[in-house]
Amino acid sequence: MKKFKNSFFLLSAILILFTSCSFKGRISEPVYEDWKIKFSDDKNFASPDYDDDSWDTIAAEKIIPVKNDHHYFWLRKTLTIPDSLNNTNIWIGFQKTNCTIQVYADGVYVGSRGNFPPNLNVKIEQNTDVLIPANCIHDGEINIALRIYAPGSTAKDICPSLDNNEQGYFMNSIKNIFMHSSVVCLHYVLFINAVFHG
Repeated sequence: MKKFKNSFFLLSAILILFTSCSFKGRISEPVYEDWKIKFSDDKNFASPDYDDDSWDTIAAEKIIPVKNDHHYFWLRKTLTIPDSLNNTNIWIGFQKTNCTIQVYADGVYVGSRGNFPPNLNVKIEQNTDVLIPANCIHDGEINIALRIYAPGSTAKDICPSLDNNEQGYFMNSIKNIFMHSSVVCLHYVLFINAVFHG
């Protein structure tokens, strides 16, 4: 049992070292401020020409209370690509939010985080990056619309960012694989411990 535990901790240390040293040059630029918000659900909100002047404005890293038990809402913003992200693919990243999110760029659906009802899957412990196609970027700007479903009473930690290629791949692949592997290993250690110690 002691030898097994030592092997587990050695494997964990190797994984941590790998994830911290891999993919140098990762860049993530937060884009939290000045998002337009509307508690409703209409696919027309995805259009870059939609007039959202009457919508409220929020910071997307804040806790967003669900209004009138309406769990669907949309966020919209035109994002300017920062100089640090020139000459790279552009991804939009999200933290471990308690929401499901569909991403529209220039009016086109480009990807999602989790699944919407009726097959709800929030993936609350998972980071997600969605690749923005180059043809959705015009003169260094992207019109982004986010369709969001918050199953609880609040939406937390949406925290959108613009990421470079290294960051997008890291967040979608390496970091999530590491987290899932660590959870599996931990459960296995607990199982072995229970077997040996009753």
